[in-house]
Amino acid sequence: MESGRYLVIHGHFYQPPRENPWILAIEPQDSAAPYANWNLRINRECYAPNSRARLLGTDGLIRRVINNYERLSFNFGPTLLSWLEKADSDTYHQLIAADRRAAEAHDGHGPALAQVYNHIIMPLANPRDRLTQIRWGLIDFETRFGRRPEGQWLAETAADLETLKMLAGEGVKFTILSQGQAAAVRPLAAAKRGDDTPWCDVTGGRIDPREPYRVVWGPGPDDGLDVFFYDGPVSRAIAFEKLLRDGSTLLGRVEQAFGEPLAGGGPRLVNLATDGESYGHHFAFGDMALAWLFDHLETQAGEAEAIRLTNYGQYLALFPPTKEVRIIDNTSWSCVHGVERWRSDCGCNTGGGNGHWNQKWRRPLREGFDWLRDRLAEIFERRGRELLTDPWAARDDYIRVVIADYRPEALDEFFRAHRARELDGAEISRALALLESQLMGLYMFTSCGWFFDEISGLEPVQNLRYSLRAIELAQPFAETDLTRGLENFLETIVPNDPEYATGLEVWRKMVVPDSLDRRTLAAHWAASTLLDVPEVLDFFETPRFNSRTVTRLKGEGLDIMAASVDLFDRRLARADTHLCLAIYSGSTHLAILAGEPGPETAGAAPDWLDEHKLRAYLGERLKAPAALSIWDFMLGLMPLTSRFVIEDFLPYCRAALLSALVDDVYDDLKARARDLFHLHQHLLMTKRAAGQPITWVERFIFRVMGETELQRILGPAEFDRPINLGALTNLLNKRGLVGLAKEEPIVAELGQVFFQNVFRSLAEARALRQHLTEILNFIKLIRQEGFRFDLWGSQNQWYALYLDPIFSARLSPEEQNLMRELGEALGFSPDLRV
Repeated sequence: MESGRYLVIHGHFYQPPRENPWILAIEPQDSAAPYANWNLRINRECYAPNSRARLLGTDGLIRRVINNYERLSFNFGPTLLSWLEKADSDTYHQLIAADRRAAEAHDGHGPALAQVYNHIIMPLANPRDRLTQIRWGLIDFETRFGRRPEGQWLAETAADLETLKMLAGEGVKFTILSQGQAAAVRPLAAAKRGDDTPWCDVTGGRIDPREPYRVVWGPGPDDGLDVFFYDGPVSRAIAFEKLLRDGSTLLGRVEQAFGEPLAGGGPRLVNLATDGESYGHHFAFGDMALAWLFDHLETQAGEAEAIRLTNYGQYLALFPPTKEVRIIDNTSWSCVHGVERWRSDCGCNTGGGNGHWNQKWRRPLREGFDWLRDRLAEIFERRGRELLTDPWAARDDYIRVVIADYRPEALDEFFRAHRARELDGAEISRALALLESQLMGLYMFTSCGWFFDEISGLEPVQNLRYSLRAIELAQPFAETDLTRGLENFLETIVPNDPEYATGLEVWRKMVVPDSLDRRTLAAHWAASTLLDVPEVLDFFETPRFNSRTVTRLKGEGLDIMAASVDLFDRRLARADTHLCLAIYSGSTHLAILAGEPGPETAGAAPDWLDEHKLRAYLGERLKAPAALSIWDFMLGLMPLTSRFVIEDFLPYCRAALLSALVDDVYDDLKARARDLFHLHQHLLMTKRAAGQPITWVERFIFRVMGETELQRILGPAEFDRPINLGALTNLLNKRGLVGLAKEEPIVAELGQVFFQNVFRSLAEARALRQHLTEILNFIKLIRQEGFRFDLWGSQNQWYALYLDPIFSARLSPEEQNLMRELGEALGFSPDLRV
């Protein structure tokens, strides 16, 4: 391997943190439809497909499944990995396994790189925040991948010499920059000799990206950092010129990029770097183009002029730099003005307002956050020293608590290492509030908040939400009004959107209303409990709700609840008790009182939590003529409280409540539709068989009966009982109840459940022959009847079983044939390669 051609393709996989900072959950985003949010959508289009990329033959069948991450160089944003671990643990573990397997094949060098934690622009951060970002990224990587990373990705490749020194100081060996960030090069031997060998100017992107370089700042062996400059033209072609339309086109450009041999001979490296989302999200089937390229290179590996796939760590070990480079400070890969995109109206934009918008808002937003950061730091250092031995060392280590999802054992270990003395529960909660304010303070600098064109856009508003949460956590320890201080900067901003006169209006209309105090959270719990809609609380990662007492009464047309509930916030290790009184009188008429136990109770529960006492208090008010006065009476029971109606809830929680209430109406309609169908079945089916147009009323009746029948037919699969294929055939064909209504999603929805149940039974070796036959026949039937299904997940489940030697050993010869036939029905080639 002393010469030859080598290829590294790096994918920077990243999404900004999108969680609501008060409940740690990503809220539904309508623009991501049909998925609930953008993380889910991009995962299905990119992250997950690249873990099982399909390689198709000329017949369109799957001839190989490739984990692209084993062949790529890649970094995943830590906040994205944190989300992925919970939302799609299978893809998450495919990533981890890919790094391990690739390292085994590349002399112990894995393809995964770390990233600065939440993607802040490093040259614009102060030294302390830069160091924390580097350390958090390294700790997160080591915790997940089980090894120390060799390289670390800088957000937007934004760099200066001081940042590179910090990377090296933390043990990082290399990073990746764009060609435009290089200033000059000379032989590395000149730096070692300390002579004055002249530099060769390579500004304007003229540096040769086919070899690594070293940035040197001192005489010591550790006074340098290796840098790869990715091939800009080919990388841009991937990102913007549809180079991923097929693998052979990509291969052709890679071949060109190797160019003529280097002066003096030696190996040539083509290294490309793009957003990882290019491979499937920005360009549909980009994952398949990569898979074709990787497969092709592997099949050509034995040839003399073969292109060898490698990764940065292995390449550096084989071919250390022979040249020294100087970089241009304060530069990046996505702003031709350096790093101005993240602090000024430099002209870089995404085309908002048809090019008529300006980005003058960027500078005061940056200055306001810088001001707030400094105030938060003063508070953290001054008050943190009362509780922590070294507040800044504690902050650097706090990421271990975050990665561990605030588990009690992680908190215990953290405080044993960093407490200044024995701390009681209240002091631990205060220390955590200070640390969380620092976490939120770093999140507010996430780069996406400046990348786009308008301050009222999704990303700047998200950063502002983090700033508000940081303020709320730190304000109890502050001597000045932090909110007013930030608002002074926001007042100077003139948004492009005419709906907002100033940035302060954006703050007050789009940010402040999102703040969730604990009474509001308790009201959400009360609504969920009273109306029996647990989906409302599915949106909450924190706090957790533990009901103490729940008393329910029924009046004439009234549902009433009196309750006490504990709200536990694991981030602050704090539990608070709240009292709730709630009343529902039908339709959308919901009212809730929520507050803390008052001093008058001296810590005891109020007597109206007892059912008999409450009934006695309400008395005649439970009857219709007097029901209108019940609200005023309840206010008397809880005078110092907050009042809530359904309009006060989070939009998606409100939607869940309304959907549940409407479902009750729908269930009533379905029951009546079933009665009508059974009463007039012969007439309705005869008319349908005659081919006459179907009215909307008939369509509703047929949908209801089709849904009912489909559930009845497919349901037995969950309990290993045979399904009635004849009944299913009649149900799905044009003479059946579902018939022509191909657009109805119910077949796909229940079909997916059926697939999951059957594959789970197969994996558990239950009723193998029966289930293999049933799922095979089901796939044939839905195709025959013209129903469209997303079989991607089922293909993955079949493939996992196909590769499992224990499962294969359980199959009889007949079952093995059925398994192969099922694979072909799912789109796999009979010549499938592993």
